[in-house]
Amino acid sequence: MSTYRVNKLFYKLETDQAYLDRFRADPPGELALIDLTDEERNALLAGDVGKLYLMGAHPFLMNTLARQGLLGVNRETYLQRVREAAATRDKNAQARSDHDK
Repeated sequence: MSTYRVNKLFYKLETDQAYLDRFRADPPGELALIDLTDEERNALLAGDVGKLYLMGAHPFLMNTLARQGLLGVNRETYLQRVREAAATRDKNAQARSDHDK
């Protein structure tokens, strides 16, 4: 994951009103201008903050999607998706640990 570019996107959405306005008007078009993997672009467009979190996106910076109401993410969906992703990650890690014993 190009963590830097994804986190920079979140920062720019929070700090640059003109960019935020362009992004609101055409998310796919703005994301096409950033060197992202297909997986990153698809997760962003789907508002899949859980997946982005597991891929290394910074949770505070990523929360700009909820604060700005972008890509179908709001405070409730943000928290739910990140918590579910973290719980699944932890459950899988525990299962691997138990299996290795």
